[in-house]
Amino acid sequence: MMLKCATLVLFALLACPAFADDTYQSTVSGTLTRQVAPQTPAEEPAKLLVTETLTLHVVHPSEAAEESEKTKQRDLQMCGAKWNAKLKAYNDEVERTKDYRDYYDKWKDFPAQRPPKLPLPMLTRISYRACMAECLHGAPWTCPGGWPETK
Repeated sequence: MMLKCATLVLFALLACPAFADDTYQSTVSGTLTRQVAPQTPAEEPAKLLVTETLTLHVVHPSEAAEESEKTKQRDLQMCGAKWNAKLKAYNDEVERTKDYRDYYDKWKDFPAQRPPKLPLPMLTRISYRACMAECLHGAPWTCPGGWPETK
């Protein structure tokens, strides 16, 4: 049973990077000529033989692709600004409630004296990812604690 679970986890870990990478389609153009180089530098360049020819065509990406990249970058900057505002509000709230949290930590092992815990969610990497996913993609993700009020 453990072997089956380990195999399943291994396949899941191997499949994740394949879904994470975005692929961009582009076209290349030009002409490439491959020649056989002489073994000794004394031979003349006129004796070189053309063995193969490869043609490459380079085409710049469309304007729509560039606009979508600019839109993604703008959305990412907007979401980053929202996260920075949330993080600043969180740090201000943590600083404001430092005395209460110290008091709570002092009495946390004594249930009779323990005061109620503050409803301040701890921000972690997972909450950062959830907030960014909600900002960029919307539902099914939710940002823990919500977004701060804009002034």
